[in-house]
Amino acid sequence: MLSDAELTALKSFWTWAPLKERWDYIRDWENHKREAMRKFEKYAKGEPVGIGLADKPRSLKGWIQ
Repeated sequence: MLSDAELTALKSFWTWAPLKERWDYIRDWENHKREAMRKFEKYAKGEPVGIGLADKPRSLKGWIQ
């Protein structure tokens, strides 16, 4: 596992994303880290975090039958 300083020095690299089951290219580590922290802070506040989740209503009626 590389440290933050080592990742900052590299700036860009490939990383395995197990949930996506694919390799992701991190183009700019500093920007990626800022975006991840922003998403984490939204998640911690209970706000929807993800692509298009804020536009969709959060109802369970469609799931329960």
